Amino acid sequence: MNPFPPEDDMTVWIATSTQTRKVQHMRNNPNVTLYYSNHAQATGYVAITGHAELIDDRAEMIKRKRAYWDQAFPGFKNLVLIKVTPERLDVIDYKAGALNDPQTWRSPSVEFKKGS
Repeated sequence: MNPFPPEDDMTVWIATSTQTRKVQHMRNNPNVTLYYSNHAQATGYVAITGHAELIDDRAEMIKRKRAYWDQAFPGFKNLVLIKVTPERLDVIDYKAGALNDPQTWRSPSVEFKKGS
């Protein structure tokens, strides 16, 4: 997966093929988690839990177009955008001391209000 950087409200957009298993799963259950980590440096992780919406709007695709799409999705064929609206963000940052609670094992997190 090659997500776009999060927007100001932490919405994340991702492009994928309509033929993927993940698209079928999201049609049945739009609840998703995006997990970001650099395992080579072992600095921690960020996990965004939220609601996925499949977007097939050509104007959105043109707005977000990446060069490799010309080969991967000629004429936008089989392309769909995934818009992930965050509900919760969890973070572990070992260097900054943002660690899980030793009793509950919960990571530091931010809850997003719907519609904000």
